[in-house]
Amino acid sequence: MIKVGCVSLFRFFTIFLAIAIGIGTGIGFSCTSDATIQEVAEQDFVENIETVQQQQPNSVSGKQQDATDILQDDIFQLPYEIDNMVDVKSALIEGFQFNLEVAVTSAERSKGLMGRPMIDENQAMLFVYEKDVEPVFWMKNTVMPLDLIFIDSTGKIESIHPMKTQVGVPDRELETFAPGKPIKYAIEIKGGLAKEIGFAIGSTILFK
Repeated sequence: MIKVGCVSLFRFFTIFLAIAIGIGTGIGFSCTSDATIQEVAEQDFVENIETVQQQQPNSVSGKQQDATDILQDDIFQLPYEIDNMVDVKSALIEGFQFNLEVAVTSAERSKGLMGRPMIDENQAMLFVYEKDVEPVFWMKNTVMPLDLIFIDSTGKIESIHPMKTQVGVPDRELETFAPGKPIKYAIEIKGGLAKEIGFAIGSTILFK
């Protein structure tokens, strides 16, 4: 019993001495070397940088590309900044965007939205005139209410006219709508929408 105790005590002392020497000399008992730890740390650091760069692109080329996309796709302009208003496809009024159908010829303007059963909220008909004129609109053969907006050559709203249906009313008794001053454009949209969105005289309409 005494011999076993002495041996155990000796082993304990030997282990304790080895640990003490290892701590003093910086020798570790990990199975992973310092070089491996450093390599993993550097790899993680590189991967983290790449992840941040992917999540937050800040290169000049990236910004230039974003700007180019905006210029090509998202810029609305005033009427006099557009080469040919016949080619416009969209209008922006008080932040609300409309898909446009353009009436350019005399026949197209005369027909307007006659005979259409309905019009969606995001649809509109743009009437384009060759020069400033004072056109007269009516609701002949039109079965849905419309809002008529007269616009000057700078894109400013001159007047807004809610137009109710007048089905069955003789032509001579149909209500007529005029701008009261020369205008260059007119837009017809779904009835009641101008008030709902908040269109106002003096507001500017942009196109693209």
